[in-house]
Amino acid sequence: MTHLIPLAVALGAVAGGAFAAQEPGPNFKPIVMMVGCVKADGRGGFVLTNATEPEALQDRLPEEPDETAALGDGSVRLIGTIDEFGVGAHDGHKVRVRGLYIEGESENRLNLTSILHLSPSCR
Repeated sequence: MTHLIPLAVALGAVAGGAFAAQEPGPNFKPIVMMVGCVKADGRGGFVLTNATEPEALQDRLPEEPDETAALGDGSVRLIGTIDEFGVGAHDGHKVRVRGLYIEGESENRLNLTSILHLSPSCR
């Protein structure tokens, strides 16, 4: 039994070292934030229209936009946990979204990690 404690301590030290801060690699994709308008695509999916450019989040708790936040002229398909976030309830609304931005040849996508209602209208 006395041998188990040093082994557990050694394993904890090794595992703890695996979570040390590391520099992002060349393929690192940060979580981004965008403001825009949710629009149903007619096929069960949703697109963020009038979308701002994706802004990489640098802070753990970035400042949240409010209902006066400017809109953009971009478009991005929302993918991922759409139903779990209740995206359909925001159809036609102005929102702030966060997620992993994926550039594509035919369309850009945002793998959604959060959504925040800003306004019931898209202005």
